[in-house]
Amino acid sequence: FYFFWGGCPRHSVGEVAGMFAAIPTSTLWSIFWGIFACEVIYLKAYYILGFMAIYKNRPRAYQWFAHLAGFGILAQGLFSYMNKFNFLLFGLRLTSFVYAKFLRSRLQAMVLLPFEELIV
Repeated sequence: FYFFWGGCPRHSVGEVAGMFAAIPTSTLWSIFWGIFACEVIYLKAYYILGFMAIYKNRPRAYQWFAHLAGFGILAQGLFSYMNKFNFLLFGLRLTSFVYAKFLRSRLQAMVLLPFEELIV
């Protein structure tokens, strides 16, 4: 997704320049590349925590991932004015947040079951 977003920066900056004509274009370019750098850093942490949650399969790991996904949802709401493509990413992050919360609750419920019931 971000190859598209980073590959067409003129379109994104052009959309924002149309809405906010009072802001100089050079400032919009600085804001765009700053937001893009923040997104790349966020994605690294997002995927590392996501794969760690899958690998460790512990409620705490899913909780960390859910917190990071929740932060991403809030940040995506702020960044959504930069590009219409961000609405799709907002929906995907919301889905991952809800699913991480669901998996965490399922793992916690399994921990509370007696050991004999877990053996099939």
